[in-house]
Amino acid sequence: MDSDWKQRVLELRNWNDKQEALEYASVVEEAKYRCDLEACRHLMRTFVTDEDYEVQESVISVLSTAKPQDRQLALLEELPRIMVEAPDHADALVENEIRFHFDSFRETVRGIEPHLREAIDQVLKKESLTGQFPDLGL
Repeated sequence: MDSDWKQRVLELRNWNDKQEALEYASVVEEAKYRCDLEACRHLMRTFVTDEDYEVQESVISVLSTAKPQDRQLALLEELPRIMVEAPDHADALVENEIRFHFDSFRETVRGIEPHLREAIDQVLKKESLTGQFPDLGL
């Protein structure tokens, strides 16, 4: 994605009402099927706990069109922040990678820096995930 798109995503991510949220969602949709690592990184920066008018579902949909390794690396890089600012999204994003792209996620996790490994380990210890994936070997 070009730098203009990335700038618009970051400018519009702090919407104030439903109309602005819809405008943001339409900009996000431009990345569908063209979502590279940098686009994934920008989209991962948008997860917050504020009212999102279901915009984050659009972001997740666009992220799902990226290469799994790009999406996973961007997720792991942003995970410490997402855990604080949008913990429900952190759990759901990790769960989706485990459920649908386990092998590539395991490989991506094995190659990350120690401070990022600590964040993923914290998410993986949550009861919501240990109950679903008791023998998870990441």
